[in-house]
Amino acid sequence: MAPVRAQRKELEERVFSLEEVKDKKIPFYEKLPKDSPFYKHYVSILYAKRMNDVACQQANDDKLTY
Repeated sequence: MAPVRAQRKELEERVFSLEEVKDKKIPFYEKLPKDSPFYKHYVSILYAKRMNDVACQQANDDKLTY
């Protein structure tokens, strides 16, 4: 039984460490309820920033093209 227990303990530790890594990789706002006001506000800010970045990149590309 000792080898089985040792292997089980090793696997449990590995699962625990993988769950920690997964938890660290998920952004904090994705863990919030999707209908919360803070989540909606934060996601709208991210969306606006992405739109601004794309618009700036497109403007720079247009300057280089013409």
